[in-house]
Amino acid sequence: WSKRPKDKTLKLYDINQKLKKTIYEHAVIVDLLLLNPRMEKLANFYRWTDWKIRKLLKNTNRTISPILWTAPRLKEKSLPSASFKSELPVELRPKLDFIVKETLLFSRLSPMFPSKLDDKAWKSLLECQNRKQRLDQIIFLKNVEKIREREALKKVEAREAKKETKTANGDGLCLIDISNKLGEII
Repeated sequence: WSKRPKDKTLKLYDINQKLKKTIYEHAVIVDLLLLNPRMEKLANFYRWTDWKIRKLLKNTNRTISPILWTAPRLKEKSLPSASFKSELPVELRPKLDFIVKETLLFSRLSPMFPSKLDDKAWKSLLECQNRKQRLDQIIFLKNVEKIREREALKKVEAREAKKETKTANGDGLCLIDISNKLGEII
């Protein structure tokens, strides 16, 4: 009872304790939902609504936005190749396995994940010192991918515009040499 506040704050303290208990109970429910992979969307929705309600009620505890899991964006073809693994020194193979698992988690959490990782990208991830650097490297690779997509789109649009100007200028026209005195068609 010594930790329990007195007077006006007593009601707030009781409400806060009840809220903590219900949050814990909800977390257990969400964990049970996550045992079934098909229930991920439901669990994500549940966490998100629980967070919104706590935010709207202006809970005295700081509300942290929930982690919303998505399908992994890391595909089988993006995993390190067998030749890359065989060329890797034996002491770096466990580190590579750890980085692959970590990258799989990143791919489930962030939309900023490249569509394909080649062996060069895996080598750069191996060279990173810590998790933050690896996450920054993955985001950098996604940004490079976006820039390349934009440049390719600009090239396609420029080709189409060039074709349109050619067809607009050259349909059904014939050129006549003005310097030719006879006016022959060239």
